[in-house]
Amino acid sequence: MPIEGFAVAIGKYATSDTYPTPSSVSGPVLLNEVGNDNVNDDPVDPFLLSPGLQGVSPYIAIETGGSVTFSFATPMRKLQILWGTIDYNNVISFYDKAGNLVATLTGQGIQQAYNINAGARKGFGYEASVRIISPKKFSTIVLTTGTNCFEFSNVFAQ
Repeated sequence: MPIEGFAVAIGKYATSDTYPTPSSVSGPVLLNEVGNDNVNDDPVDPFLLSPGLQGVSPYIAIETGGSVTFSFATPMRKLQILWGTIDYNNVISFYDKAGNLVATLTGQGIQQAYNINAGARKGFGYEASVRIISPKKFSTIVLTTGTNCFEFSNVFAQ
């Protein structure tokens, strides 16, 4: 389904178990989260209610003001990510090799296109394997959120 110039498809489960190390992290970001270990700063495992996905680990949780960057050696067009909750203010920004912003995909765009509600915690609104084809090649992605949290795992680009 086209969203803001992207071709996007969502499905129930990720087909990749790739977990690359971020190129950089800034602000409040919880790395290598494993479920809910009852620590006060630990978010609820976004995959807890999903059959077959309980305890998906590790995953990253970006909190308000945080960002996570992944850089790739060669330009890419496709991205797959297991997105914990597709919240309206989750943002994936795509940059070319020169550092120019080439595209932006928001959780709000996906919510509107697929008529989902992340707060409902059911179906694709709670978690989904999101496959994205960018309108332009990218070498870097930056993930951010306007409020807690942007949870994700299984990042794969090609």
